[in-house]
Amino acid sequence: MEEGQYPYIVTLKRKSFFWPDTLARLMMGLALVVFLVEMYVSFPSTLSYILIGSLVISAWIVYFQHIVFRHEIVTYKYALFTLGFAWLFLPQYAWVGVFFIAAALLEKQVKFPEEIGFDDTGVTFNTFPKKEVKWASIEHIVLKDGLLTIQYKNNSTFFQQPVDEAVSHILENEFNEYCLEQLQQGN
Repeated sequence: MEEGQYPYIVTLKRKSFFWPDTLARLMMGLALVVFLVEMYVSFPSTLSYILIGSLVISAWIVYFQHIVFRHEIVTYKYALFTLGFAWLFLPQYAWVGVFFIAAALLEKQVKFPEEIGFDDTGVTFNTFPKKEVKWASIEHIVLKDGLLTIQYKNNSTFFQQPVDEAVSHILENEFNEYCLEQLQQGN
């Protein structure tokens, strides 16, 4: 979201990326095994190809594990892109490359931070596809103790999520006053 466009942007706490990361690591492991077998079958006398290929993929796996232990968000997109294009060079497995490239493209969307923008027209959820809610359809919005609560007028939808960073009480009160003012104008 563009910061200048919204007076307030709330970033929600990130969810666990265990399953997407596990899938990416499994895909990389599968590529390592298949590439090693293919290299051995195609070039039985040339161990240097097998060594170089296995070292490169193993180095990627070790590097990503190092990032995980530092509790940083790991992005596998470059590795998946590279491996996807490598699969395309194996004629009998070229179709697998398409899955690797698709996984690389989807990873960005899966790991994109969930943001909610608040402006004079309403509330915008930075999801795919983007969701916009007008102030007239919202009952109340409160940011309190690191928890954002949005109650819609139809009472069937209730949104409550923890925010990513600690918010000072002054900023919390300012945000709540802004939302209250917008809700009173939107009714």
